[in-house]
Amino acid sequence: MEKVLVLGASGLIGKAIVNELKYKKEYLIYTTYYHNKPKKTDNCYKMDVNNLNYIVTLLDDIKPHIVISCLRGDFKKQLTFHTTVAKQLKKSKGKLYYCSTANVFDDSLTKPYTEYDRVKAKSEYGRFKIECEKVIMDILGDDALILRFPQVMSKNGGRMDQIVKALKNNEKIKVFPNLIFNTVTDIIIAKKLSYIITNKLKGIFHITASDTINHSAFYKELAERLGYKYDNIEEDMNVAGCFALHSVREDDYNPRIEITNTQVIDYLCENF
Repeated sequence: MEKVLVLGASGLIGKAIVNELKYKKEYLIYTTYYHNKPKKTDNCYKMDVNNLNYIVTLLDDIKPHIVISCLRGDFKKQLTFHTTVAKQLKKSKGKLYYCSTANVFDDSLTKPYTEYDRVKAKSEYGRFKIECEKVIMDILGDDALILRFPQVMSKNGGRMDQIVKALKNNEKIKVFPNLIFNTVTDIIIAKKLSYIITNKLKGIFHITASDTINHSAFYKELAERLGYKYDNIEEDMNVAGCFALHSVREDDYNPRIEITNTQVIDYLCENF
């Protein structure tokens, strides 16, 4: 049985990953949280990224075969923290699955970027994620696995709550009519990660919808499918181009867990 430690299990993606893996007999799941302790979760530890001694001790005690990081927070503190985790896993020959973002390509919005494209970012967030990816891969080599996501949508996430609240209160929703993008759900991330782990795949993975869609069109369809008029919007025409991920590694995945942006909307509106 492999020990899996999920860092940031109380967050959107962390919850989905734990829910996907916890019923699989081949894994023993451990989790960490900072503010909100996950419900009905055994082997759960409160952790602060400032306390590097604690994570070193925790890794020594648990000796996980796999660490999945879904952490958020201060960029510099996260970088130091992940460097420490990677060095510890190097000693124990463990693997680190690091959740990253499409923002590592936000320097140029010209096309959907693949796993083999060179990263370059102009946002502080994107540059931080690039630095984290590099540090982890430099330390762990093939035992560092990078998971990049576009905009993540969930039925119970903060972004969906904000959209529904705005629609109910007739508040403006900001959209970008000149932007092509794509999305993914927390559930698909968890299912694809489970497949990656089980099949011992390596490298960089773009976990994303298989197509792209106009930003304004996505939110128009979502609003109408939720039963609201799409007539109170704030259009930003200055953001233009393509902010999307594409995967050229789909042959590595089980085709049953592919998703399109329209299917993302289906999922969000199901039983609404």
